[in-house]
Amino acid sequence: MQRLPLLQLLVPLCLLSASVPGQWWGSASAVSRAQVEQGSAEMPIAAGQIPDLLDYAKHKDLIFAKLDGRAIRLVEMVRYVNTHYDPGLEERLAVPREINSSEFPKLLHQYLLIQALRLEVKRQELAISKLPLRTDQFLASDFAKRYKPNFEKANKRSLTGETKKNLEIRHRRELGLAMELKALLDRLVPGMYKISEIRGFYRDFGRYFGGKVKFAHIFFETRDRRTGRLYQGNRMLELRAKLRTVQLALRKDPTQFEALAAKYSDDKVTREKGGVIGFVTRLNEHLPAEMLKVAWELNNGEVSKPVESYYGIHLIRRISFVQHVFPIFTPGRIKEFANFMKRLEAENLIIELKKRHKIERFM
Repeated sequence: MQRLPLLQLLVPLCLLSASVPGQWWGSASAVSRAQVEQGSAEMPIAAGQIPDLLDYAKHKDLIFAKLDGRAIRLVEMVRYVNTHYDPGLEERLAVPREINSSEFPKLLHQYLLIQALRLEVKRQELAISKLPLRTDQFLASDFAKRYKPNFEKANKRSLTGETKKNLEIRHRRELGLAMELKALLDRLVPGMYKISEIRGFYRDFGRYFGGKVKFAHIFFETRDRRTGRLYQGNRMLELRAKLRTVQLALRKDPTQFEALAAKYSDDKVTREKGGVIGFVTRLNEHLPAEMLKVAWELNNGEVSKPVESYYGIHLIRRISFVQHVFPIFTPGRIKEFANFMKRLEAENLIIELKKRHKIERFM
């Protein structure tokens, strides 16, 4: 299973869920191309109807998601990104390789979450006039603290002049939507806590600081590795059948988790080890947040219900817990604890968004 930095996953890729929403695998009646071109019907969106090879000029009106029933089309996302972060995107999509790459669905997913967060901003009647400025601040900070140093380290040279300018353009293109998501969350979860609230959090969740959980998972891949798109039709039905088979086997004998992982898991890295991922912190930066949340909430030896991440569906078994460090609540660590609270509050906000809105993805 491919890993991505948390900066790209922290919400961009985590509509947290403890169950598998069946409406994402629904079917729809066939719609002719003539009907679409004449504007009398929506572009096909369901199983087997999204073209294997996308052509932006022909399929720009294709619906890739719905939010509370509102259709979100490719052209909407593309023009938004083209305007704010990547002026060359619409032109580059004329090349089939770009729109059919595994990176393209990630942009669609991030844009969908931005729309869901904007609905929450509207519900709370918050002003976001400074959102572009805040997004630019996050972009500048990430470039200076992470992106540029990593590039210089990999290329063993300092960045100056035109080369630095070109890298900033690339950084904005790659992470613009992710940083806008971060800016929206910053507005919705400002992280302004009283000392008493931070102290209460430390008292209730002290194990998060310096603690690690060891867990394993059985992974059912829901996206095509080549295109990054959600499986459709028979492929998804086969996946659901395999998931049910594994769940029934675990109900009969939970101790067979490792053997079932070796046989059924789509995670090639861990399946040979019985699905064991190892010891991880609560805010590990290399795993989807929804996996970590569930792993930390389980009891030792307990197996979760299906857990969905951007990449697929996971059955998680918590193995053990260790506390390596026992931090003391001191004034010097208040900011650290507050930042931890803020990140967990952001996770909970995403959970509430999933409950509050009907979100359907087709790609």
